[in-house]
This record gives sequence, structure tokens and C-alpha cells, in this order.
Amino acid sequence: MTVSDAPRPRRPGRPPQTDEEQARARANIVRATALVFAEFGYHGISVARILEHAGIARPTFYRYFRNSDEPLRMALDEVGRELRDRIVADVTAADGDIPKVVAAIDAYLWWSGEHRSMLRSLYAGIHDPTSPVSERRPSTLKAMVDLLSREFEGAGRPAPQRWVLDVYVNAVEFTCYQLYLETEATPHDVETARQVMLRMALATLGSPDDWRSLVANPNLFDRPAGAERPDGEGRVAGPADPGTEDGGAG
Repeated sequence: MTVSDAPRPRRPGRPPQTDEEQARARANIVRATALVFAEFGYHGISVARILEHAGIARPTFYRYFRNSDEPLRMALDEVGRELRDRIVADVTAADGDIPKVVAAIDAYLWWSGEHRSMLRSLYAGIHDPTSPVSERRPSTLKAMVDLLSREFEGAGRPAPQRWVLDVYVNAVEFTCYQLYLETEATPHDVETARQVMLRMALATLGSPDDWRSLVANPNLFDRPAGAERPDGEGRVAGPADPGTEDGGAG
């Protein structure tokens, strides 16, 4: 055996990471990027700030991502998916036209409370064509408008025109941003915002029969016993476990 054929000694260093370790490392960077985005907005994100929040060295970051936009896009996708999944699950589970509208509003309130720290940066990104938020928002809005259209059709009711549904979804979005950016989001503030959104639903999506039902039953939009209620943090906590997502989706 020649010298060149001899087995080379293993170089000292860290052992290769398992798939689970790599997934945890990536998730840590994505979480840190979300924190930087919430604090500084899209134009305030830098790899240096991500490193500080993640507690990692620069080579570790570049082992997984090429730039700060990549983990930010992953964080935004996760937030948007959480919102869509929560609304779809709650609306699908609700029985009846009005309960479905109420379920969608409560889901959006819950999501907004969960991501309160990010709302200012998210809202700024909506109107910033350079931000990945503005790229992703149309698909999120489309998913919600599609859901509303399907629910109307499934109930045997003519669906409002898509632009009307889009107006309503934008109004719900704006109300939640105002709630969590311009108020202390006390339980009273959250309930006030909820009632505002319910009345907007009636005004934009309701039929004459819906109006008559409300006149006949002025407490139609009240929360039933055991339903979700806002807690002291301004979140909408679920009846089963008021501090977790399962008990309580961007």
C-alpha cells in the first residue's frame, strides 16, 4: 500500500449534524428573524441583528441561508399559513351562516393577538412594494375571499361579488391593526372591535333577512356561554386551554 492509498486521519472538528439538529438550527434562525422584523421592520433587518437574536456565529447563519430575506420569507409564510389554517378550521367547524362569520372574526382576532408584536411591521410591509409582505398578502386575501365564497355557496346563498368580499376582509384586517396598534387591547377594546367587525359583516355581506333577524334578536352577536372570550392580554383565549393554540390561525 502506497502512502497515497493509506487512510487519512479524520480532521478534528464538530461531528456532522443530524437532520433534526439542522431543522432546529434553521428554526432558531427563522424565529430570530421574526423577532428582528417585529422590532425593526423589513428595512431594519440585517444578518448582524439576526445573529444577535439567534445567539449564533455568522458562519452558522450562512450554512443555512444566503441572506436575511430567506429566513424572513419562511417566517412570513409560517405566519400567513397559521392565519389561513385557523380561519378555515374554525369556519368549517361552525354550523350556520352567522356562526361561520363570527368564527372567522374570532379566528382573526386570535391570530392578531398572537402576533401583536409583528403587526406594525406587517402593516407597513403591506404598503411597501419592496417588502415580501406585499408579495404574500394577495394570496392570503385570496384564500380568505375564496373561503367566504365557498361558504356562501354551500349555504345556498348567492355569494357577494368578490370585490365586496375583498372590501370586507380589508376592513377586518384594518380593524385588528387599529385595535392592537392604537389601543391597549383590553378585554373591553377587543370586544368592541369584535362588535365593529360583526356589524361590518352585516352591512357588507348581510341580506335583508339577516337584518330582520338582528332586529328580532338584538343579542345575536353576543358570545354564548363557554365561548371564546378575550383575556387580559388582549388575546382571544379558547375555552379548553386558555393559553394555547389548541385551546384557543395570521
